[in-house]
Amino acid sequence: MDPTKPKVGENHHAKIARKFGERYLDDMALLEIIEIHDEAFNSWRLGALKGRWSEAEARADRLIARLGDSLSLYVRFFRADNQTASKEQDSLVWFEQLLRKKGVAVPTEPRRVE
Repeated sequence: MDPTKPKVGENHHAKIARKFGERYLDDMALLEIIEIHDEAFNSWRLGALKGRWSEAEARADRLIARLGDSLSLYVRFFRADNQTASKEQDSLVWFEQLLRKKGVAVPTEPRRVE
């Protein structure tokens, strides 16, 4: 990523991650998930920061439709991406609640081994 340029398009971390992944992966669904992994967060942010909850839900609906059969993997990826100490869980909780509200099965959390 070039810090002197806007963090969009080819300079966005998700696009860079996808290009990196393309060198090692041939799973198109996984590569797409890598590229759009922040979309649930971006959807939530519309509501949380701008109060535009109907737009947030519509954006999430488009994400859900786009993912199709890959939705379960996306949820797992989104969970993993949210496990850093610097990230709040609000967007993850909102997205999973939205899925349940729509009658979409949310994958169970893996059992933690201690």
